[in-house]
Amino acid sequence: DAVLGVLFVSASSMSVLLVSGSGHGLQEIKSLLYGDLILTTPGDFRVVCGVLIPALIYLLVFIRPTLYSFLDREASTVLGVRPAGWELAFFLVLGLVVAAASKVAGTILVFCCLIAPATFALILVNRLMPVMMVAVVTAVAATLAGLVLSFEADLPTNQTICVTMCAILALAIPVGVIRYALSRFRQKPNG
Repeated sequence: DAVLGVLFVSASSMSVLLVSGSGHGLQEIKSLLYGDLILTTPGDFRVVCGVLIPALIYLLVFIRPTLYSFLDREASTVLGVRPAGWELAFFLVLGLVVAAASKVAGTILVFCCLIAPATFALILVNRLMPVMMVAVVTAVAATLAGLVLSFEADLPTNQTICVTMCAILALAIPVGVIRYALSRFRQKPNG
């Protein structure tokens, strides 16, 4: 978690440094922090796709060694997978994706998309593949709902999407608390 946080902060900071010397430095920095999906230029879209598509292909091709590395370092070593190398590769790809997405979506929305849908899915589901599917569906649904709410209420797009994702996550918290309490109750020894 700490590595992910440091990577996110580093990628966001590098993005700000890259645009700070331009003629529109302050506006560019504000755009990086808050972003606006509605105002994405075709050039920005091509850059994001140029990073996201290879990253997705990488993850699909190398999902097993990556998962082995993160889920069980000892077992992955026994299987001949070098966890440190796969973890480093994953975090490098993640850093590229965060830097590219921050240009269009802003760091707040990127961070929200990294955390809220995954947390929502982990609260509701216990198995890895369903967690990934629920997280993706949640992110897409919250983004679409946020876009509609933003348009209908004439609100800033990215912030509306963030609030929508956080509201969906807040709805899952009571479910998680109840599931936790029930699991603890079932584990109590009789007597």
